[in-house]
Amino acid sequence: PGSSGPHLVQRLRARRPDLPVVFMSGYADEHSPETFEDVDLVIKPFGPRTLLEAVRRALDAAGE
Repeated sequence: PGSSGPHLVQRLRARRPDLPVVFMSGYADEHSPETFEDVDLVIKPFGPRTLLEAVRRALDAAGE
């Protein structure tokens, strides 16, 4: 509570810089473009295939 997804990722990546991340948002236009420059962004509403593809890209980029 009181935090944001981008802030949480920043804190988590301080501990695990290689952490794969996929953002899901219906409010992506409220963030600056830099917020999503090293993560995959899935805009709501989306289907299962879109989510699966985003997770696969994130894992592939992380070498997993």
